[in-house]
Amino acid sequence: MTPVEDGPWALPLAGTAVVVAFLLAILVVCLRVFGRLTARVLKGQGKVWSEPLGLPDLLVVGVLSTWFAVLAVAGFAHGGEEAGPMSSGDILQGALLFAVMVGGITLFLRSREISVFHLFGFGKLPPLKALGTAALLFAAAYPIVRVCTILTAQWLGERAESQKIIEFFINSVAQSNPWQIAATAAAGILIAPATEEFLFRGYIYGTVRRYLGPIAAILLSSALFALIHMNLLSLPSLFVLAICFALAYEATGSLLVPMAMHAFFNALNLGEIFFHASRQ
Repeated sequence: MTPVEDGPWALPLAGTAVVVAFLLAILVVCLRVFGRLTARVLKGQGKVWSEPLGLPDLLVVGVLSTWFAVLAVAGFAHGGEEAGPMSSGDILQGALLFAVMVGGITLFLRSREISVFHLFGFGKLPPLKALGTAALLFAAAYPIVRVCTILTAQWLGERAESQKIIEFFINSVAQSNPWQIAATAAAGILIAPATEEFLFRGYIYGTVRRYLGPIAAILLSSALFALIHMNLLSLPSLFVLAICFALAYEATGSLLVPMAMHAFFNALNLGEIFFHASRQ
């Protein structure tokens, strides 16, 4: 028996090895889940319905994608996000902008007799089944995204900075400001999942999928989704998260599933931040 095994570090080292092996096993299982979903998409077994989307939608998506890309490039050119602290007015203004875009696209589709309800598969799954499916797929996606965040933080080092909305939420909790806490929670858990999934997974992904196929659509819509948040630390993890959302959409054909997954992700992050900030 070696001295290490007899010494005081024997149990901690053994325990650490067990924990690391367990976490790696979980990560492998999660990767297998989305690997299988990817294989189904590659075989043409996806359930997203994109046939009603046509050239007018391709034009709109082209304009939206260019605008998002220009905003992202301008943001990163100025160091990531807009200078100065965020306010509750900024959050509401952003939520209103996305809501207006969703409303405009809905009217545009309706004018051509395209039902958003049917196009995005809102009736394909009962609400409870959609939530259950979303919870399971989110549980598989979260470890992968978490590892991406940790690796990115290690790579960036001192350059790693949180999103402005995260800093705003931390300050709101520290100051015990219920209005700002509620506004951030509503925007993050309710408004953002609904509007962003409508735009990026529903409309942009569906339109690009119609003309370029699912893989190109996954990569393009996921890249735009990650870039528009204009934060280096979250860029890789949001890109991976968006891929998981798109695969979940393909697996179920219901946009409700990635919407719920998005809400779970934001709720978990905000809940974790609230817990830690409130204890300081």
